[in-house]
Amino acid sequence: MMTLEEMKLAVCEKLPELIYYSDSFSGIDAWCWKMKGGTRCPIHWPTEGLQVCHEAEWQIIEQGLWSEYMVTIDNLFVPLSKSRGYQAHATYEQRLEALCRVWFPERFQ
Repeated sequence: MMTLEEMKLAVCEKLPELIYYSDSFSGIDAWCWKMKGGTRCPIHWPTEGLQVCHEAEWQIIEQGLWSEYMVTIDNLFVPLSKSRGYQAHATYEQRLEALCRVWFPERFQ
C-alpha cells in the first residue's frame, strides 16, 4: 500500500511538463508548478491538490484509462446515497489513490 506522500510523488512524476521537484526551494524539498513567467513553490496540497489531480486525470483520459479510473473511484469511495455525479466529490486524497491504483496496481496488491 502506498502512503499519501508516495502517491503525491508518483502522480507528480507523471506530470513533468507541469510540475518539477526542487531540492533548493528555501532550503526544503518541494514540488513546484511550472508557470508562464516563472514558477510557484511549493504546491500547497490542501488547496492545490485537486488541481494536480485534475491535470493527472487529463493524462488518464489520453491513455484511455478513464473508465478504469472511474470504476476504481466507484469501488473505493461510493457514498451511501450512491447518487449520480458523486465521483465529482472525491477529495484530492481519494483521487490520488484512484490514480495510483490505475497507474501502479502492483503497489496495492
